[in-house]
Amino acid sequence: MQNTVINRTIQNWGLAILMLCICAALLTSSVQAKEGNKRYFVNSVYNIGRPNSWADMKRYKAFVDESKSRGFNSINMDVRWDSARPDGTYDFSLFDEQANYAISKGMYIWPRLNCSLINDYNPYWFRDEMYMRDISGQIYRHQNGPIPSPTHPKVLKEMARFCKAVTEHCDHTFKALPSGENPVVCMPFSFTATLEAEYFFDGTLDYSQSAQDQFRKWVRMEYPSLANLNAKWGTFCKTWDEVNLLKAHPTAKELYFESRLQILFDLIGNTVHKANPRMKVGMQVGCIWDIPQRRVFNVTHLLRKMDWILVADDYTYPHAFSADYARCSAPGKQISNEFGPGVGGLHEQQGLEQAVQTYAHGVNTVFTSNWSLEDIIDHNKWAYLREIAKLSNKSDIAPKSDDAIYLSTWDLINKRVDIWTYLKTYEKLSENGAKIVDVIPDTIIADNPDILLQYRSIYLPANYTITAPVRTQLLNYRSKLIVSQPDMAGTCDIYGRPQDALMAHE
Repeated sequence: MQNTVINRTIQNWGLAILMLCICAALLTSSVQAKEGNKRYFVNSVYNIGRPNSWADMKRYKAFVDESKSRGFNSINMDVRWDSARPDGTYDFSLFDEQANYAISKGMYIWPRLNCSLINDYNPYWFRDEMYMRDISGQIYRHQNGPIPSPTHPKVLKEMARFCKAVTEHCDHTFKALPSGENPVVCMPFSFTATLEAEYFFDGTLDYSQSAQDQFRKWVRMEYPSLANLNAKWGTFCKTWDEVNLLKAHPTAKELYFESRLQILFDLIGNTVHKANPRMKVGMQVGCIWDIPQRRVFNVTHLLRKMDWILVADDYTYPHAFSADYARCSAPGKQISNEFGPGVGGLHEQQGLEQAVQTYAHGVNTVFTSNWSLEDIIDHNKWAYLREIAKLSNKSDIAPKSDDAIYLSTWDLINKRVDIWTYLKTYEKLSENGAKIVDVIPDTIIADNPDILLQYRSIYLPANYTITAPVRTQLLNYRSKLIVSQPDMAGTCDIYGRPQDALMAHE
């Protein structure tokens, strides 16, 4: 299916037509530019799979110089929590040298708050009981390394201490740009083996002892009685002692791990803002729609203390869809998305389209995925980067759509349907990304039902699972609903229990 998307994309978009259409859209758009929203074009320094490869400052400087010459205005680099020293301080010397060089070139910096354990970058204080573990109790190991469990009190404490130290260090160390601006735009936070912050890449959950202990506390607060728990889970537990993470209903696991992410994100956001109220912090997540069990769909609403959401889309994915979903699911937040230059098989035209669509759909920052673009210093390739740089100098826009798609996150999490059910409707309405179409999840409708007032039509492509608050609001706008399967829409609750259809055929 991914190849189908690539082929369709290349067929439908000619490079010249694409640029003319986008320029026309930017010039004639009736929406007003959002004040204070600067666009950024960011080249990223990654250490995944290449331990200490960027400690070579000669190579790093050549990378920055080449990035600057191609129109990038920002560099994203690591600052790692294994820089902690037993005396309570941190060694930020390499980060300082890298950041200061980029700033000296007039570039903004995005220090990645790297709390991962990739390539065995373990802080001195880390112990075995702090790793995530799989359902068998073994330490979970991704190809890039194990993962710290954010349920462990010591891990949370050290993450917060590290983020506070980086925030204060940046505030005291780096001088303003010639424009007078703070060179630090945002500090993306990550802790997984893929330098992201969802819980986590392949959909595996955390069965460490600390996760189990915290689950037992959570379950007593989430369910008012054992009878209530049994009714929702379809179980026959006679005592609370029988309830554990291994036996939990899949929906309960989702709710629990979301609650743990909420605690983590609130902690990091509060820590950074307390250390410097002007500093911005963001959550970096993986491809927004490829694997629902990555929990990206259902974590965007956990950003209440974060300023940014940074999406790392695969180069084969529909970036317009991701941009519209991220923008609608995290209102009031700054949005970025990656595009994939340098990846084997990526056509330059497609790379340009990804960046162009991302900007046009309301995302004001474009990152390179940099899976191989770090070789930019070795090749005279990717001339289209300068075209993207021109777009980064334009005003940011606030897209607006007359049509919306209601996306049931629980449909995806519970595997009632796959993402293609929604994507097909999106591709048709958006004319393969040429038009803006809002993609709205459950939490946005429940929290702000008035958002539905602005739409001419609200599409329900599948939506087997509709939560009670959303059902109430949708029925208030019955005349706007375009329901693909009226007899099936809303026939399940989040625990998979049957309920009446939203609006069955008469």
